[in-house]
Amino acid sequence: SGARLSDASRAALEECSQTVQVNEENCYDVRYDYSKMGVVLEPRFQWTGVATRVERTVVLKVVQSSYSDVAGVTEADRVAALNGRCVIGMSHAAVLEALRTAERPMVVTYERARPGEGSVLGECLTKVNISPTAPWRLTDWDEGYFVLRSHIAAEHVLLLFPSRAVYEDAVETVYRGEELPVEQQPQSYEIGPLYNVTPLRTKQYADGVVHWMVLKPPIVIGKPIKIGGRNLPELRRLHEAIRALSATPAPGGG
Repeated sequence: SGARLSDASRAALEECSQTVQVNEENCYDVRYDYSKMGVVLEPRFQWTGVATRVERTVVLKVVQSSYSDVAGVTEADRVAALNGRCVIGMSHAAVLEALRTAERPMVVTYERARPGEGSVLGECLTKVNISPTAPWRLTDWDEGYFVLRSHIAAEHVLLLFPSRAVYEDAVETVYRGEELPVEQQPQSYEIGPLYNVTPLRTKQYADGVVHWMVLKPPIVIGKPIKIGGRNLPELRRLHEAIRALSATPAPGGG
């Protein structure tokens, strides 16, 4: 996955290490000739110390069968250098402009995401009520899109949008430095030790299976919310991330 680093890329990473710690063994080059990159990039802050951070350009999505996909680029990988020039410390806008105007062929040096990094996101179903059971009918669920570890909120804040399109519009709005209009404002939950989450459960409907959990905030904050979905791997990843941030013990734990 990805090519070995060139000497120019190694030199660029040494320069990058003056801004953030970069492990050369965790980086790789991808050479783009004249094909489209096939990635969606978003800005995200990387903390470098107490109250100090640097903006990074991060892979939000890799287009299936694109050049990047074939080369082994994955979600949450970070752009570190371009044509032997360090881009860490540059704004996301500046990195995008550099990628857009770079002469081809161009070599992009990516830093592989560490386990647990990257946004946890996906389509979901939600229902806010105090009932301990899943909604009786599939149509009783509300369609939505969950995001945890997003650029537009602290890493421990779970955001629930009406749809993926609304989330992507919100990212663009925040990046422009504007306040979110009412229609882009998500439900938000600051997951912490006072929160709890139930194990994943399954509900069989005539139109298919829904996997779901109940997120329980402190009573003073609000009612429990059921979060479900049809994609079990996506929902399981969200469940594990919430459990790691909350007081919920691991399965089999105390």
